Amino acid sequence: MSLVPLKKVKLTILYDNSIYSEGLTSAWGFSCLIEAGNKKILFDTGGDQNILRRNMWKMKINPEEIEKIFLSHAHRDHTGGLPAVLHPGVKVYLLKNFPNILKKETEKCKGEIFEINHPSKITQSLMSTGELNSVKEQSLLISSVSGVIVLTGCAHPGVTKIVEKAKKLMKDKIYLVIGGYHLFGSSRREVMKVVDEFREMEVEKVAPCHCTGQKAKEIFRESFKENFVETGVGRVISVP
Repeated sequence: MSLVPLKKVKLTILYDNSIYSEGLTSAWGFSCLIEAGNKKILFDTGGDQNILRRNMWKMKINPEEIEKIFLSHAHRDHTGGLPAVLHPGVKVYLLKNFPNILKKETEKCKGEIFEINHPSKITQSLMSTGELNSVKEQSLLISSVSGVIVLTGCAHPGVTKIVEKAKKLMKDKIYLVIGGYHLFGSSRREVMKVVDEFREMEVEKVAPCHCTGQKAKEIFRESFKENFVETGVGRVISVP
């Protein structure tokens, strides 16, 4: 699918298990604000609307300026903060099989729902992978001049399978993989297998968050060195 590469992308982590900037609050879950061109798109909403709202307030982010909300999967730690960012006219992109309660919550706030099943354009520079391997999760792909940015929620389908899908859809190099890698509790051998597969697919930078697990994060840090990106609530990543 042909997308228009963005010259600049700004990613701000609003919700994560780890803290990057003092004064913010961490909790189990994930949310990341994407600023691309003049658009603001929220990827997932964390698990607690009060924590998300408070972190956004401290970072001087106005939820009403968010035009689109992209939900990777229906688990509470990725959708629980939704009420904090819903407002009339906001577009919410979720999988067709999401619970009706989330859809009704969006409609109640006069938001617009877009149900996704297959790979779909979100903007002329962003697209959804569509539902992956019937695991009821989607990832978000951003086309940039530096390469593809892959955002993962929990990577339940397998983070390497998500990256493989991204390469197939985008036909471009993978610049950054950011989000949960779902390696919490995995052995060193299992994590190194993912590292090796990332290397084979020529992933340039990694920014593991949320359910990756601290031990797995350290292995990625050792393996990717200067191409390992520190994460946590308050982290701002600019591409390029």
